[in-house]
Amino acid sequence: MNIEKDILSIKPQPEKSLESLNHEQEPVEIQNLGDFDLQYFQELQGEDGWIAIGQEKYQQDYKNQKYFTVFGTNGEKLGIIAVYDAPEVDLKNVIHVVVDPKYRGQGLSAKFQKRIMDELNLPFITVTINTDNIASIRATEKLPGAKRVSDKKYEDEFHQVKYVCERSPENSINLQEYLAGYFQQQGIEEVPEFKILKPNELPDNYKKQFEAFDDKRLDGLRIAIVPKLWKPSESHADRRLIIINQEYFEDEKNRDRVQWFSHEIGHCQKFLDSPETYFKDMETPAFEDIVTYADTPRKELELELSQLTEHGGDEKAIAYLKNMLESSTGDIIKIPISYPNNKVEQHAFKRQFQSTKNMGVTKEEVIGELKKYYQDRYDAPFFDRMLDSVYG
Repeated sequence: MNIEKDILSIKPQPEKSLESLNHEQEPVEIQNLGDFDLQYFQELQGEDGWIAIGQEKYQQDYKNQKYFTVFGTNGEKLGIIAVYDAPEVDLKNVIHVVVDPKYRGQGLSAKFQKRIMDELNLPFITVTINTDNIASIRATEKLPGAKRVSDKKYEDEFHQVKYVCERSPENSINLQEYLAGYFQQQGIEEVPEFKILKPNELPDNYKKQFEAFDDKRLDGLRIAIVPKLWKPSESHADRRLIIINQEYFEDEKNRDRVQWFSHEIGHCQKFLDSPETYFKDMETPAFEDIVTYADTPRKELELELSQLTEHGGDEKAIAYLKNMLESSTGDIIKIPISYPNNKVEQHAFKRQFQSTKNMGVTKEEVIGELKKYYQDRYDAPFFDRMLDSVYG
């Protein structure tokens, strides 16, 4: 079974009818996403219309399917919007849109997509369009955050153009709310005061690091200056957010001499380069010949497996833990570590070390800083190789 071709076998929507032209004189607005109406979907697409749910042959290949009926402000049904994952071909947040013929020609497809991104808080969606559908291709290319990710070989084989449409920062979840939730996850019940800055509001030493990237896509970044962070900084790339320790940020003597800010920007840039593979790349080794393991108590893994199973966690993670427990003996299990030796950290540390070198920071100074947060036993081979590639 060719999953990619099944995904892309969705029927093209029919041309506009006279009835739809009449309705174009009566613009409609989206009221809400409601429960999926299968009968309505079949009225629009036919009983054999492609769908990622309710058909046995698709159940093992598509995950996290969420189908909705889109309602207008007068209670009318405007169409169907759905999102799902296809893990076997490494596609996430694939969009399935069906606009009711009565309301086509009003730009509703793009509005459906924006609405589901907002409702489900999706950082990006994947859109596929038939290569013959020039009008839809042109419309998609005009969408904010749209990036054509298919190459000629893919388009010739599947007769489809693939786009990833990223969610713009102004449409993302309120950063104040997000950070409040972040602090609670850290076990900090009382949310401390913090401030959020734009790149052009940063002090000169941070601003220079940002400007060195010369990447307009990064203009939407926001930087939160927060207390109680145990390390200098961290990135939340899918949120276009960088968090910096307030004490570190305000240290006049230090001023981020080892360029941790460049490291975090590197994360955000890597996400913008390939949002659809960013999280997979965090698990993909940068150097295949560097393999490190952590000694992990069996009870810890059993507890993690129990919690994931109980709360419906990621199926791949559950299968991975089961395999580790079943294939190992003893109370201590060696777990391969993908951090920091992964493709995302490779990009982030390369940008950081390039910046330190340009600023006149010595290799020895960088190593001294790394030792504060990393263990020689596990991490030295990765950092030795990264530093040698930049410093020589």
